[in-house]
Amino acid sequence: MAVLAAAAAVWVLAPLRAAAGPGGGSGSRAGEPPERLRAARGAVDDALRDLELDHATGKVSEDDYRLLRAGYEGRAAEAGRTSRGSSL
Repeated sequence: MAVLAAAAAVWVLAPLRAAAGPGGGSGSRAGEPPERLRAARGAVDDALRDLELDHATGKVSEDDYRLLRAGYEGRAAEAGRTSRGSSL
């Protein structure tokens, strides 16, 4: 189950990593188009909703839930910081 959850996390977070560019840091996306930043934040929000549902229905264990949620919340915070730094 943990492997499945990790694979899902990688798949969902891939757009954020691609948007981060080669530097990988949030500063490297300062010139990122607002639409792309909104899409990245929307992907994280969707992943969090899906994770909540999977946890509520017992598809994700408590340990996996905590691990994945922390990762998604970190990405959401990064996307929020980046969008505040842009001209949204």
